[in-house]
Amino acid sequence: MKGMLSLLLENQGKGSFASAADKGGPFFQRQLNLRGSGAFDFDNDGRMDLIASSLGDRAVLLHNRGASSGHWLTVKLVGTRSNRDGFGAQVKVVAGARSWQAEARCPTSYVFQQDPRLHFGLGAAATIDRIEIRWPSGQTQTVANPVVDQVVRIQEP
Repeated sequence: MKGMLSLLLENQGKGSFASAADKGGPFFQRQLNLRGSGAFDFDNDGRMDLIASSLGDRAVLLHNRGASSGHWLTVKLVGTRSNRDGFGAQVKVVAGARSWQAEARCPTSYVFQQDPRLHFGLGAAATIDRIEIRWPSGQTQTVANPVVDQVVRIQEP
């Protein structure tokens, strides 16, 4: 069965994308029968990696080895009163006047289960003022001044 070329698209801003296959290396020149894919930080270095499942073959890991251009934080939630993975929790990361928000969800796509941890790309923000969490149980929690560029584990009180 003949496959298709994998797409690698680069965000050009304002809703437009351009092919970046030439920047992605030889993988993007091969024809494969890929099906599901997901982004996750395979080696906990803050750079998001990709994994793709294929039809009748092994999965493919695209390990991001590019130069890191900013700070990051990955949050692993541990529920106690809420479900153990904190699914449904609302998480807000605040650094000065900037903030990032995400909801903890059971991240699934076609034939793939992604990493449930929340990854925040912080850009130039080298410090964080706080992480605010509203757990599914209704309880709220604030973690002050967490260190950036790491995986932080936060347990529901």
